[in-house]
Amino acid sequence: MKTYHYSQDFRTKHRNYLSLFLSLSFFLVLVSIAVVDYQSQQEDMGVRWLIMYLAFIVTIYDLYQINLYPNINVGETGLGVEFLGFYIPVPWENVESILMIQSRYYPEVFTEWFVRTKKLTLFHLLYGKNKYGKFATGFLIRSEMESIQELLDKIGSKIPVNGPQSYQKTEYSD
Repeated sequence: MKTYHYSQDFRTKHRNYLSLFLSLSFFLVLVSIAVVDYQSQQEDMGVRWLIMYLAFIVTIYDLYQINLYPNINVGETGLGVEFLGFYIPVPWENVESILMIQSRYYPEVFTEWFVRTKKLTLFHLLYGKNKYGKFATGFLIRSEMESIQELLDKIGSKIPVNGPQSYQKTEYSD
């Protein structure tokens, strides 16, 4: 089984664990305060619940960002997609297509590939909506990954129907 990684610089730039730690800590502190206040019947509970909800949303956003570009394991039986530090197995028969996405967000121009699969997590469904434009389960591979062409060739050779799709989406910044 071979693992394809992003460089340490790329991981540092795109995986802000400190932000996740702070937002999760803030959320847990607010939950503790809300439980204590609920027991003492404070009148400003609506505001506390709103703040707790916002802290939860920030935590979910941080998790989304951290897992956006996973490391990939490739083996004989399928792929392993990194999520929260663990690898989720994806059998080859669950890999449906590879879609190339050209992104032109000033000042950066880069290429991503959306690998569509039959099932992964809810976060992977959101990645599909954000990058592919449809609620489709899958994961992203960015051109900064080591041995990117080798990885794409390996995945493309295992797609059962007609190989990689030729779909191309171009994104522009506003």
